[in-house]
Order: sequence, then structure tokens, then C-alpha cells
Amino acid sequence: GLGDVYKRQLFGRKDYFSIILMGGELFGDNVPDHIFEDYKKLINKIQSWFDDKDIPVSFFVLSNLVFTKTERAFNLRGQVPLGLNISYDPAGRFSVYSKELFEKNVELFKQHIINVGVTMTKPSIRKIMQGDPYFDYMHDNFRIDLDYYNPITDGGVHTDDFDKLEVIPSLFPTDTDLRDFFIYIRENYTKCFPVNYLLEEAKGKTSCQDTAHILADNSIGRCIFKYKDEADYDNIKSKLEQKWFENHNCLECPFFDKCVLGCFVSA
Repeated sequence: GLGDVYKRQLFGRKDYFSIILMGGELFGDNVPDHIFEDYKKLINKIQSWFDDKDIPVSFFVLSNLVFTKTERAFNLRGQVPLGLNISYDPAGRFSVYSKELFEKNVELFKQHIINVGVTMTKPSIRKIMQGDPYFDYMHDNFRIDLDYYNPITDGGVHTDDFDKLEVIPSLFPTDTDLRDFFIYIRENYTKCFPVNYLLEEAKGKTSCQDTAHILADNSIGRCIFKYKDEADYDNIKSKLEQKWFENHNCLECPFFDKCVLGCFVSA
């Protein structure tokens, strides 16, 4: 079955695992208190499963940090080993109130924040290049992971649904936008991934190719895609890779061996 495909793909290539719990906002004020007990039970159950196989595993929660009931999150963090992956959007996301709350919670949870994801939308790229003091603060204190903006879908799509990918032009950066942004990051923010990876001249890798999403309905996917079956897994993977290489002429590039390639979906 499809689960076995992932086991073969992942267990054969990885000697440790990172599991990221995501929603919605798992720490949101509208989440009932008893759900936090469910989080703990889930983490402990998965931890036990990995312990039985003697495989290291780490747990993280993806959070926007815009919530006021902080004690529940602290209590959970005290009961299970849990890091925080947070998201920060320099443009288009925060109101004055939510930005103040976000910054307050960054300080409260500072020692538990492992990673800051910044999606490279056109407005956020522009804001960073024009100067964003809080992005400077993030860069000085945390690991920043620059994420590609993905086309919008109404739920996960399958192999035969590629035409449902919808791009919002005001958000979607061009290749030129991304090139200029990466040059700017290289000159000013060298700790950001993947720029730091490229500067270290390491061999390239695409992290999205060894990840899996287990969705709320127990289906399996990756990124914005849901897989129907094993054949669908193979079809989506091959179609995305073929389209990317055809559009970007990668094999003729002298930097191909250390390139992290980018987002296959945006090809």
C-alpha cells in the first residue's frame, strides 16, 4: 500500500526523523483545553514507536504565535519534547494587534523556537529588500528558512488535477524576483537557508523530496498533493520533476551539483 511506499522511501534514506504537527493553528485560543492532552498522547505514542525501532525522532509544532492562552503551550512543552517552528510574513499578514501579540510571544517562547519560516511572496520580498527591522532581528536570533510560495488549491490535488493550480499574480514572484532576492540575501543575510547552504558549497538536495504529509483524513501526500495510490505517487513525482528540468535546463548549468533547485510545484 501507499504507507509501505513511504516506509521504503524514507526509512531506507534517513537515520533520523523530524515530525512537525500542523493545523490550522494548534495553539489557537479557540482550541479546547482537552485537545492539548490529545497532542501529548499522540507525541508519546509516536515517540514509543520510534523508540522500539531505535530511531531518533524530534517533534515540532508549526505555529503563527498569534494566541493569548500561552500557559497551555508552556505546559505541553514541559511534558513532551517539543520545539517550535514559527512563521513570519513581513508583508500582508499582520494587523497592528496581531503583530504586537506575535512579537510578545516570540520573546516568551524564544528559547524553544527552532526555525522561522518566511514565505517568499512578492510583497514580502519587496518589504525585506526595502528594509524590515524585525526580519533583521529574526536573522540575528534564529534560523530562517526561506520557503517558496506555492500556487493556491482548494484542498490537495491529484495527478490529473494540475489545471486546478491557481496562481495569485500579486503574490507570485518571477524568476527574476527570486534571483535578485537571493543575491540580496547572500550579501546581507548569510544565515538564511538555502543561501547559507549554497555558500558552504555543499552538495545540493531537495528537502521536499524526502518528506510526507499525513492529513486529517489519514491520507498521505506531499506539499499540496494528495496521493490516491502507489501509482499516483510515482506519477506526481515524475511529472513534477520532468516539468522542472524541462523548464529550467538544469543539466547544462555549471552549478547543478550544489543547487537546491527550488519549488517543483511552481514550475
